[in-house]
Amino acid sequence: MNCFSIIIPAHNEEKYITNTLKYASSLRYPKDKFEIIVVENGSNDKTLKLARSFSKKNVRVFSIKERGVSRARNFGATKARFEWLIFLDADTLLKRDFLNELNGFLSRKSKEHIIGTTELVPSNRAMSHRLWFIYHNFVHRVFGVSSTPQIVKRNLFNKVKYDEMLNFAEDLKLTKEITKYGKLFYMPTKSVINSTRRTEKVGNFRQIIKWTGQSFMPYSVKVKKDYEVIR
Repeated sequence: MNCFSIIIPAHNEEKYITNTLKYASSLRYPKDKFEIIVVENGSNDKTLKLARSFSKKNVRVFSIKERGVSRARNFGATKARFEWLIFLDADTLLKRDFLNELNGFLSRKSKEHIIGTTELVPSNRAMSHRLWFIYHNFVHRVFGVSSTPQIVKRNLFNKVKYDEMLNFAEDLKLTKEITKYGKLFYMPTKSVINSTRRTEKVGNFRQIIKWTGQSFMPYSVKVKKDYEVIR
């Protein structure tokens, strides 16, 4: 049976972190085979207090001063105890049987599969959002893109980490670097619910254009750009 460390970076996520941890804490999987690591970084709201209310044997909460999702993820990886790291956004919900699905899926894969992601379903079930997520899942499956939840073999973090100079597209860079050592996987599932807060504010079509443009930016430009925060 595979063991999993779920790492959740959280900066000013008081609106979402409680629900995310309710779902993660309720996963139907042996408690000694998975853990939840929350890394609060530089928040000025109730994120840390709310996260700490879930603290127990397999839920650990850390706080660091440095802002940046890459710093939080890298820090979380240093605290992980298990073989698979699942980097989860603070507004993404995992249904109760997700880890059982993932365990079965990985058991059927070769040892060469070392990084991957899953299908996502939208929190808002309006047709426009469902169509957007069909596009999102298609791109990730066909073009070999790995983002939230980004699932990585822990031993790879001895070689590759998230680039802390980047405020966006850090997951794409990590995928590119890690796939030098093995293969990428994509798991179909209906057990991962992703927030539509960004597309609700920005717009589905505009978000596609923005992410496409960002993915093709040269590194020298990316390091100078900030990621638009949606709360």
